[in-house]
Amino acid sequence: MVRRSSGYPLHEYIHRLKMAEAKNLLLNTPLQVQEISGMLHYNDPFYFSRLFKKYMGISPQESRGNV
Repeated sequence: MVRRSSGYPLHEYIHRLKMAEAKNLLLNTPLQVQEISGMLHYNDPFYFSRLFKKYMGISPQESRGNV
């Protein structure tokens, strides 16, 4: 059902939603990447950063402008 409406398998759709929320948190809060990854239930901040770059095209730090 999700695939029909979004065009993505369920797991990818969930990752995309979480990455959109992560981007919002990075841009609008002072939270650290590790805190955001934990809030979104990614226990490994490095895995979270890899997924963020995969879906957003830039690293979490680049998204915030801290590079």
